[in-house]
Amino acid sequence: MNSQRFKILLEFQKKEPNDPFLMYAIGMEYLKEMPAKAKAYFEKLLDKHPDYLPTYYQSAQLCISSDDFKRALDLLEQGMIIAKQQNDLATHKELKDLYAYVEEEFENL
Repeated sequence: MNSQRFKILLEFQKKEPNDPFLMYAIGMEYLKEMPAKAKAYFEKLLDKHPDYLPTYYQSAQLCISSDDFKRALDLLEQGMIIAKQQNDLATHKELKDLYAYVEEEFENL
């Protein structure tokens, strides 16, 4: 975690507590060292800003790392729907590719 960047993000969040980018950026800072905190930020983001597309991929990755494949597939499906609505073909493809990978792994368990 980059402590300087993290401190700056937290200061910005005090001023803009509902900013989806800031929630996402803080979650990403937590991701490597404190995945449970990252997950909490991503869950809050999914709840308050379900149209913030980057959250779906990262949240699904966290679910995969904890062997929660069903939740990962659900998140990826939701993300693909939103990506289509937003006409974001690149993100749709990333989510679809990860979905195919998870689906294959989940079936092999």
